[in-house]
Amino acid sequence: MGTMSTSADFFLNQASGTVMRSGAASEDSLSEPANRAAEWRAAWNELIDKKLIEWGRQTEALADEDLIPPTATAILASSTLVQRLRDRQSAPPCRCVPDRDGGVVIEWWSQQTSIALEISSSGAVELVFMENGKVKGRAPVSL
Repeated sequence: MGTMSTSADFFLNQASGTVMRSGAASEDSLSEPANRAAEWRAAWNELIDKKLIEWGRQTEALADEDLIPPTATAILASSTLVQRLRDRQSAPPCRCVPDRDGGVVIEWWSQQTSIALEISSSGAVELVFMENGKVKGRAPVSL
């Protein structure tokens, strides 16, 4: 397995910094890095345990006429990516949702900036960086 591409790292770092500066984290958590790291790790673990693992166990519960549930490949790629972001002490996402085509979307946003990691049903990952609703960059992410 490889690592994230340089451009993907750049966009992810930009987005994380923007989210932090916009007040996504509380003043208390910013003043105490150890507490922040523990809170963030717990949030990442909850995402793994309560969303990704459950989606893998209960795919039929997510299925409907407009939504193909995340594939096992998409869930595995998402889990790998989430664990790496957690271990890098990245800020946890604002949300993680299934896409309509069997993939997963992990999103961070502030007032004018958003970033999404789009994991396709085949496990391919693309990072999308947006400002004011306009795409400013896209980068493939290698797992």
